[in-house]
Amino acid sequence: MAPTRGKIRALNIRVALMSLLVLSGYGGACALLGIAFGLLGEQPDPEALARAADRAGAAEMIGELPDGWDTILASGYPGGRELSGGQWHKLALARGLMRRDPLLTVLDEPTASLDAAAESALFARYALAADQGSMDGSITVLVSYRFSTVRNADLVIVIEGGRVAEVGSHDELLALDGLYAHLHALQAAHYT
Repeated sequence: MAPTRGKIRALNIRVALMSLLVLSGYGGACALLGIAFGLLGEQPDPEALARAADRAGAAEMIGELPDGWDTILASGYPGGRELSGGQWHKLALARGLMRRDPLLTVLDEPTASLDAAAESALFARYALAADQGSMDGSITVLVSYRFSTVRNADLVIVIEGGRVAEVGSHDELLALDGLYAHLHALQAAHYT
């Protein structure tokens, strides 16, 4: 399925048909292509792929696939395997981590399909990477509705009705006793 007119580009690089098929779910791809797509035209470096898979918590899962990195990720193909939502999520995270030393990393609900243990391990890795990156001026923006996720952020920005409602650290916003504190209390009530 190709575009009927125009061209699809990512960072001004034309997206190949294979990538379009993989992204749209109409074709199968192997684990390597699933992660290497994050390179946008560069040759995949096996060490960089392994590093990204490890940072995203996908390395063990890839190692358990019948053909490892070469396993076709679509059950409709011979030898192909289907992944769970959490496994697909880890591959997508690894794809986003392929860039070395990005200036800006945006994570929108990066743990939505992960279990609590995988979420905790992922955030431990992200916190370490963010601390190392902050030394060279890089920024990580994390979009989340989970207070367990945002409580360790350096700065929390609360958006209400498309506008900034509150800004501060987790502790500062709780002390402010505004919208953040109210939503935190609502969410915490489900765990007590």
